[in-house]
Amino acid sequence: MSEMFVNAGERKRVLWLLSSSMPGPVRFDALAEDGQQVSGKIEIGGGFSGRVRETHALAPENEFRKGFGDANYSIWVTPDQDVRIRFRTAHFRAGKLVLVMGLVLLAALASSLVPALTR
Repeated sequence: MSEMFVNAGERKRVLWLLSSSMPGPVRFDALAEDGQQVSGKIEIGGGFSGRVRETHALAPENEFRKGFGDANYSIWVTPDQDVRIRFRTAHFRAGKLVLVMGLVLLAALASSLVPALTR
């Protein structure tokens, strides 16, 4: 279960799915650090422009549906108080994708350089 902290008034991207056309639910809880009721806003963006296309009120339990065509899908949270965001669904985040692609590129580069260096 993924978890992160967002300060009051801070706009933070809590989810970024790049190059993922897999549809499915996105579920997360917002827990106020002071035990109070959470409030704030959620912005959902997507597409190649990445612009915000939906805005929702932040609630203790949040659920959205990622569609098949949402290949660049982001969720930003701006809470009115310090909150802990805890995802209930697992996602292959864009940061991990970039890391994997970098490792594959590094391995390909290394495999092409080794024969040249051993001549």
